[in-house]
Amino acid sequence: WTAGVHGRAAALSRLVAGDLMAARDDLEEAATLYALAAEATPAEDTELKVECFGKLGALAHGRADYRTARKYFADALTVLEDAGGEDHLDLGGVLNNLGLACDLTGDRKSAEAHYQRALAADEKAWGDDHLNVAAVLNNLALSYRRAGKTQAAVPLFRRAVAIASPADPCADHITCEMRIRGDVRAAAHRERARRHRVQVRRCDISHPRTGR
Repeated sequence: WTAGVHGRAAALSRLVAGDLMAARDDLEEAATLYALAAEATPAEDTELKVECFGKLGALAHGRADYRTARKYFADALTVLEDAGGEDHLDLGGVLNNLGLACDLTGDRKSAEAHYQRALAADEKAWGDDHLNVAAVLNNLALSYRRAGKTQAAVPLFRRAVAIASPADPCADHITCEMRIRGDVRAAAHRERARRHRVQVRRCDISHPRTGR
């Protein structure tokens, strides 16, 4: 038990230090600290392990290193599934992020499968009209559109906008770019703002999941 506490304490301190480095745009050092945090996290601490992998995936996504992002999001999904997390509130966010990474590496078949699972998980966890659901619908619709499946994309876009409109005054722009979840959004925003001074939007949270 004591070793586990010390392991969690060490992981948390490295995670916080990584956040500080990321805020200072020292993304390489942040990635090193997040990796050390993941290594120090006790195997049974699902929440913290998923958060570590989510932050690593977020940094990779922000650097447009989508293959590495895919690896880390897949690691996060494995942790959840090994812990029996089919009803976990983070599941939809992890699947959405993994689907996005697959999509951006050209693996649209895997992306669609992950998006469909994310949609089902989020509808179950949050209800049919939650912004998390709108985010997945938008990503899936964009994937369909790029694949030339316009007829499949249009109703998903319409549903996403209908969900987002009451809560988001910028909902008319929902189809402009991919929607990323949790730490992926945060890291991508920092990296893109630093490089290109553009903005991305997603629900503000501090963990890989969103919307509680």
